[in-house]
Amino acid sequence: MGKNKDRKKKGAVVQKTATKAKKKTEKELKKQIEQLGEDNIEQLITKHVGKDNKIEAVVIEDPVDIPPSRRANASLTEHPLKDELLLFGGEFFDGRTTLLFNDLYVYDIKKQHWKRVQTPQPPAPRASHQAVSVAMRDGELWMFGGEYTSPSQSQFYHYNDLYVLHLSTLRWEKQASATNGPSGRSGHRMTTAKRQLFLFGGFQDYITTFRYFNDLYSFCLDTFQWTQLKPMGQVPTPRSAAPIVTSQDGSTLFIIGGYSKENDDKGIAHTDVYTLIQDESSWQCRQVKVGGTKPDLRCGSSLQCYLNTCVLFGGVTDNDIDNNTADAFLKRKNTEVTRMRSAFYNDLHRFDLHKLKWYPIEIKSDKAASTETGPTARMNATMVIKQGILYVYGGLKELDEKKQYTLGDFYSLNLNKLDSWTCLYNDTQQGDVHIYSESSSDDDDDDMDKGDDDDDSSSSSSDDSEDGDIEIEAPDSIPNETHDDYYNRTREFWLGEARKELKISDANDDSVRVQHLAKQMSKLFFQS
Repeated sequence: MGKNKDRKKKGAVVQKTATKAKKKTEKELKKQIEQLGEDNIEQLITKHVGKDNKIEAVVIEDPVDIPPSRRANASLTEHPLKDELLLFGGEFFDGRTTLLFNDLYVYDIKKQHWKRVQTPQPPAPRASHQAVSVAMRDGELWMFGGEYTSPSQSQFYHYNDLYVLHLSTLRWEKQASATNGPSGRSGHRMTTAKRQLFLFGGFQDYITTFRYFNDLYSFCLDTFQWTQLKPMGQVPTPRSAAPIVTSQDGSTLFIIGGYSKENDDKGIAHTDVYTLIQDESSWQCRQVKVGGTKPDLRCGSSLQCYLNTCVLFGGVTDNDIDNNTADAFLKRKNTEVTRMRSAFYNDLHRFDLHKLKWYPIEIKSDKAASTETGPTARMNATMVIKQGILYVYGGLKELDEKKQYTLGDFYSLNLNKLDSWTCLYNDTQQGDVHIYSESSSDDDDDDMDKGDDDDDSSSSSSDDSEDGDIEIEAPDSIPNETHDDYYNRTREFWLGEARKELKISDANDDSVRVQHLAKQMSKLFFQS
């Protein structure tokens, strides 16, 4: 009887453990940042801006054959008036430190060389932003949003700024902030049509919370004003990485697929397609039926529009995607399977905007179709199409469950011939990978736990009164067992609970924030 009574009492306490521990892990993250000696996110950005403010004039460096440093989630955009490509920003992660870029590179297509451009007052470093180019006013590159990640990956900042790069002078100009413009975000998508920019979706991630968007905005390139569009009809659910593209005549916008998470911690790779058409009084949105041979379910792919065709490259199918046939995907061709059951792709598909059908793209040469000649399988690559030539640069690939590699190779493919990939630069440094190490994070957890008892006693009463009920059926402790022994024995369970609370769909994510929350949840349960 006594044991059952104690079990019920412990179960009632556990109902509040998750929310209470989430608050506590935020304090732990602050401690971690202090121990690392890392400034807060605003100070880090300000330091970068301060260095850039020292640049007083545009400096175009000597051309080189080697492309920019390895990176992912950058923007690669065609110059609207010249045979050039424009690369900006991106990120690199070596396993311990994240580097964000705000450098600008110009690629000369005919001469096949890169030029780095230093220009006064550039945008702050960022990744997962969006950029589009227009031929107006001697050529302009418009860029919105993106995110800044601190070196320790403990802090995130989402930009809501809009910049224009005047291509005639290679000088950036920041547009005035608008209260009716999009909120800060990354993972959104943009396109241009009829002297307007169109922006859809995106997300915000602040470690313990996240939010996806399905709002739609237009920006007039004549009046320089944002307008939030509220289409009638059936609109897409909130999502990021959902390409918004324009038909060749500019009459129709298409929103294709995307990615999102839900409360059940499942990642969803969307395959639906929507059309947006403007009538006399409003925008009309509807979901359309899609046929043909659809690509395997995936996220992290790259998509660009050419005439009335969208071209899709690469991506990844993870075991967290809510799909009953994921195992079958791992047996498909043109994939590379890691031990964490992630299938990376290097295949090509096209979507016909007239017929609303998907078609696989086959390279005519069997030799060229091999992964040894074309780009290796990857996600988050930058891609652009210029005069019928597809260009792919960088991205991420995983060599196994503990090793990730940021790519820096550069390829092109003639979409009219589809005869073979051309390697413009081969990444020869693929032995330089990072290895995730759990030991340092575990040691940090132990150090931080030593000073937690006082905080627990002083804040428990107020936390209990504010927390909501979240039930957890946790493993019981064993008599005379210490918390360290209990946590080591039940570690995988608490890591899983922490991922649920943080809404992290990667079942292999053992990052510092996950470990902090897992240990705090187990400690609160153990002491209850």
